[in-house]
Amino acid sequence: MKKNNLNIGKSGSYIQSLSREEHDKKLRTFHMKNTEEMNYTCKECKKIISAHNNDWHDGMCDNCFNKNYFPDDPLDPKFSKGSCRNCKQPFSQRAMKKHLQTCLKDTGVIDSFLIRASAGPFFIYLTIPRNKPLSFLDHFLRDVWLECCGHLSRFIINKISYMSDDELEEDEKSMLTKMFAILKPGLKFTYEYDFGTTTMLELECISAIKTNTEKPVIIARNNLPRIKCMDCKNPAEVICTYCIYSGDCFLCKKCAKKHKCEEPDFLPIVNSPRMGMCGYTGED
Repeated sequence: MKKNNLNIGKSGSYIQSLSREEHDKKLRTFHMKNTEEMNYTCKECKKIISAHNNDWHDGMCDNCFNKNYFPDDPLDPKFSKGSCRNCKQPFSQRAMKKHLQTCLKDTGVIDSFLIRASAGPFFIYLTIPRNKPLSFLDHFLRDVWLECCGHLSRFIINKISYMSDDELEEDEKSMLTKMFAILKPGLKFTYEYDFGTTTMLELECISAIKTNTEKPVIIARNNLPRIKCMDCKNPAEVICTYCIYSGDCFLCKKCAKKHKCEEPDFLPIVNSPRMGMCGYTGED
């Protein structure tokens, strides 16, 4: 499985080049508090700032400095939000689980599970009948989030692999296994789609619930992350699949026409952890 690399000097860092003379002069203010020698003005918002901020925060107050050099990462899970489709109220990814455990009530007689699937800022909460096989959940994840080329997939539950493939190894089991036989509230497990360019999901069986449908139902889903074009800072529309592992890959369509890399190839930005991988273009 491929992983992103760290890049010194990209968005999210601040590097300042100083001569020896400049360094020695500014060293006096390095350990000062940001309330000492308030004799300077932030070059962005004109707020009064300290000598430390003037010398070491590029002449800016803390808020402007962080906004310019350490902007919120829209793909950081802590900034991910979505709405409960039961009460229509918005919640963060972290708060959604607790909310749904009190908001959702039994609506029928079909024994079901409330399940969470997540990867980074992307999350889905769904109800699904517990008498269905794992393949039923597999098909749902493919339809909503993952399917591009009919790749193989597997669930890993209690260290056992449940495969989508009919040809099984001795230590593997089939996805035709019924969910009630292996899942229980509180159980965490994983899912992998495509064993070449793998998309991995974390899943949790949250609770048991009674529903009125034999179909899986989405109860909550994250909002599309607000990703900016790395060049013009307008909303990004495409992702360069060649640059995806460097992190500098999000572009608007206008800037994509001028994008220079060894093998530029673009896929649309979509609300899925499969974004930018293989040939995935989103839901039909």
